[in-house]
Amino acid sequence: METFLIRALQLILSLSILVFVHELGHFLFARLFKVRVDKFYLFFNPKISLVRAKKVNGKWQVRFFSPNVPANERPKVDADGDIVTDAQGHTVYEPIPLDELPDDDWRKYPDATEWGIGWVPLGG
Repeated sequence: METFLIRALQLILSLSILVFVHELGHFLFARLFKVRVDKFYLFFNPKISLVRAKKVNGKWQVRFFSPNVPANERPKVDADGDIVTDAQGHTVYEPIPLDELPDDDWRKYPDATEWGIGWVPLGG
């Protein structure tokens, strides 16, 4: 049983290195061609991340076991305060203005890359 556990950890470590180098190639070429990179993660992060970090106002903010950032949208409201729907009955969403977000909200700083480690070791 002990050798199985060691080999499983070796497999996860070797795949992690391979995925990191692969995703770093995407990241470097995106930055080389002046493309904004929203996230750089090792492993997938459904619902929560093990570690998240982002440079905000020149200082790094690190969060552990935190939920993912919600979408930067809200339901569109008409003049009467009712939620607007399209012809099929789906809710229409609009982007939240950055000045309405609190200062500690990471969505307020879309130009900085969010770095992190997810908890599902399958990719990046």
